[in-house]
Amino acid sequence: MCLRVFVATAAPLPAWAPALSGAPSTFWLMPIDPVTLAPIQALLGGHVAEVGAHTGCACGFGSGGVAFETGAATSAELAPLRGALTDEEHDALAAEDASRAALRAAIERGLRSGPVRVYGVWWGGEADVAIDRRTVAPAHFTEQLEPVPERVILDVV
Repeated sequence: MCLRVFVATAAPLPAWAPALSGAPSTFWLMPIDPVTLAPIQALLGGHVAEVGAHTGCACGFGSGGVAFETGAATSAELAPLRGALTDEEHDALAAEDASRAALRAAIERGLRSGPVRVYGVWWGGEADVAIDRRTVAPAHFTEQLEPVPERVILDVV
């Protein structure tokens, strides 16, 4: 099962799906169908797009494996431990970092037109009720190793 992440903005963000052309990608963004995903549209309002990472889904925005193994929750906490990571872990972390940076850039672009809300939910749980709401800065998305908690609305300011 995969994580789905939705970004709501005051003005529509341009669709970005280089993987459809076969190009390598660390990020994609596609507007949702507000009828098919009516619960998400109603929850977030505005112009809602689904975003994904290098993995093809939103799971690649998180570094859960490394976070679990090291106990680090942030990039700063992980920094002194990077030397102990395997080559495979370094490669995975680099891809996850790039995906998080692209997500942050999209959020910052959205902030130019007004408020931005970010919401993550497991595939199939789109109608589930949000359990919390938090206010975060754009830097949250590159500082945190797991930046999009499940069923929590993130108001980005």
